[in-house]
Amino acid sequence: MAAVAPDGFDLNFRGIKDSKLLSRKARDSIAHKSEAWKIRQEFVVLHAADINNAWPDTNLDALIRSAYAHLLNRLRPERAVIGTVGRDTAMCSQAVEELLDCPCVVEARIGAENTDAAVALASILAKNRRDALMDALRVEYGDIGSGYPGSKATQSFIKAWFVEHGTPPPISRYHWKTIRWLTETLQ
Repeated sequence: MAAVAPDGFDLNFRGIKDSKLLSRKARDSIAHKSEAWKIRQEFVVLHAADINNAWPDTNLDALIRSAYAHLLNRLRPERAVIGTVGRDTAMCSQAVEELLDCPCVVEARIGAENTDAAVALASILAKNRRDALMDALRVEYGDIGSGYPGSKATQSFIKAWFVEHGTPPPISRYHWKTIRWLTETLQ
């Protein structure tokens, strides 16, 4: 995850939009350019092991809200727009604000990366960081696909790992529906 604090820097009209709408090359270019903009950037990585270890005491939504608070505590903005976790934007805003150790008005929005340039840039930077982490995992594990549930290559990697080792890959979220389905299918 990423958060940025533009501190008055105008992010509009710089090719910034939701990371899902940009190619990897375009995301890389914007991430590189953003370094010259001197915009404060913070990152939190939620590894599969972090998510697995938190289960069943907490869920992914709570972990994401906590990560948002961690990012905002580092940046310390007076106001922040975030992509909502769940559909209840008011609850999400309140839950993140309650985790902060600094005064900040949090506005959670559905589709924030489509309406707020700072959230879109954070989306690009987070996706850029994820791409680098996935590249490192590919060096260690081979073809793991995109890591997303719909990826046939990811599903093939998980199946092959399970058949060989009898467990899901250590880099997977064990409570992910795809893992549960494959585990039940292959046992």
